[in-house]
Amino acid sequence: MDIRKRTGRVAAVVCGALVLLSGTPVLAQSTVDKINEQNEKIDALEEQKAAADQAVSNIADQVNALNDTLSGLNTNLSSLSNSIETLTNQITDKKAEIEQKQSEVEAKKREVDEAYDALTAAQEKAKDQYANMKKRIQFMYENGDQSMFMALFSAKNISDFLSKAEYIESISAYDRRQLILFRETAEDIAAKKKELEAEQAMLEEEKTALDSAMDELTAMEKATEQKKSQVSAAITSTQNSISESAEDLQDAQAMANELAAQIEKEKEYELELERQKAAEDAARQAEIKAAEAANTGAPVISDSLSDQELLSALIYCEAGGEPYDGQVAVGCVVMNRVRSSSFPNTVSGVIYQSGQFSPVASGRLATVLGNNLTTDSCRDAAATVLAGNLPYPDFLYFRSARVSLPFPVTWIANQQFY
Repeated sequence: MDIRKRTGRVAAVVCGALVLLSGTPVLAQSTVDKINEQNEKIDALEEQKAAADQAVSNIADQVNALNDTLSGLNTNLSSLSNSIETLTNQITDKKAEIEQKQSEVEAKKREVDEAYDALTAAQEKAKDQYANMKKRIQFMYENGDQSMFMALFSAKNISDFLSKAEYIESISAYDRRQLILFRETAEDIAAKKKELEAEQAMLEEEKTALDSAMDELTAMEKATEQKKSQVSAAITSTQNSISESAEDLQDAQAMANELAAQIEKEKEYELELERQKAAEDAARQAEIKAAEAANTGAPVISDSLSDQELLSALIYCEAGGEPYDGQVAVGCVVMNRVRSSSFPNTVSGVIYQSGQFSPVASGRLATVLGNNLTTDSCRDAAATVLAGNLPYPDFLYFRSARVSLPFPVTWIANQQFY
């Protein structure tokens, strides 16, 4: 499959993940603006990375499903092959039965033919014997007493006379016996012929049944061969789909890896910006401390409900997951700036000062305010510092634990204050 087509499919799944893979901004911007822009870029890349990971998961599921299908098809193919082998053996056996039955039918037919010939011969012989007997009887009756008289009185003695008389009588009895014998023989042969014909008919019926069974087996074998061919085609198609999906999976994984690498690169740049901003903050803090030898401002007391809500929301955005001390420290940073002549002298002025707090620029602060997401802990921390209780009077800045700062800081949980 064309790699461009595969990449196109994967890129469509992750919604053009490489659109934002540009270099660092070149326009003149404040460090905070750059950090905010970098955060947005990282967020966008992470969303695309999540889409790429989902694409990898979906394609992997598809490959697993195809492998399951392939396994089932191979099992089906094996079963069909076994069925074909069984049918082929049955057909071979059935052919042998048919051939054996055909031999029996032919042998029985020969027996019937032989019986027919024997019956015909017996009938002909009986007919000849009957004719000969009729001729002798006719001759004796036509010549009557004279022939018998001459035969008897030509005897030389009484013994000869008796012998001739017995002979004449035996000829007549012989003819009768032979006629009866031939008739019985003919009847036996006819009965045998009928029996043989019945056996032949039964054998032919058995052969017909075998032929029918043979036809059924042949049809079953043909149908099974067709199914086997279809399953083989399905296996080939599934294997091709698995191959294509595996290539798609490889491309999707490569894209996800590329996005992950780009995210790490952008995070490194973000840390660099954070370090730069920290250095700027430190320099700014030194200037402020030099200008204000001592912080003698009166405690700031605010009864403004809007200030408390605003500060609570900022504390939630910056330290909502931190312990209470960390939340109070963030509130101290705001109030310390309000007390300083180097920053706006109101809570809202400090919070909305350009380029200071990233949740303001990203819109997260507005979301928290609009949906009342602030916790009781963040509200308590805001109320504490607004009442003038500032346990950390020197904090003007803070950074997350990700940034390693080259100057002394105070760690509170996962944040560093200075």
